[in-house]
Amino acid sequence: MLGYIASNYKKSNYKIVLSEQVYTRLLGLINLCGLNINGEYDEFGSLFYGKFESNGVIFLESPSEVQDYQIQSKSFSMTDSMWKELESKIDDDNCRIFAHFHTHPYFQDDRNRLYSTEDISFYQNLAIGLNSNRKNEDQIIVLGCMASVSGRNISSLDDISFVYYDMRQHEMIYVPSIFVKIGNQEYELEHVPDEYSYNGVSFPIDRTLLEINTDESQKRHR
Repeated sequence: MLGYIASNYKKSNYKIVLSEQVYTRLLGLINLCGLNINGEYDEFGSLFYGKFESNGVIFLESPSEVQDYQIQSKSFSMTDSMWKELESKIDDDNCRIFAHFHTHPYFQDDRNRLYSTEDISFYQNLAIGLNSNRKNEDQIIVLGCMASVSGRNISSLDDISFVYYDMRQHEMIYVPSIFVKIGNQEYELEHVPDEYSYNGVSFPIDRTLLEINTDESQKRHR
């Protein structure tokens, strides 16, 4: 297999809630990716900062303030400004949860649904690096977040997933429960069972649709 299916990892009981501001940034970046500005397989990305709330809720409330709508050919990498902002959030603002977000643009190719080996290694190494000298109660959760453009480039069929490296269990974990908070209302993102094919073999995959409105009449091409 050419990558990692998020839903094949052990499932977390955490619930992720995206603020309207974070959700808007997500939609903006995946739409830029879908427009395929350069005619290349460009990726876009950002950082989202959050906090723990009661009952296992992770609230991602604010996107990076760094200008991040620049094209990153083939692969998204954090800029120096993003690294400096992250260090400041951790050291000065006592941030203990953040998400590293990027898009996958591979139209009509099942690979767009998979995390690459480089993606998973980055999340694991970043989590270990940030937490190597921290006590358990001060551990930082590094969420990996990926949104992929649908094979037919229909925006309402784009999907999203979250994973993280668990420092105690020493393994990657999948977070299937994702909500968007608009005003005082929370909307759960829809799960769609699907499959990934590799060398003639099909593997089940749990896709989470990024758009809230999944009514058939509202599905459209970009």
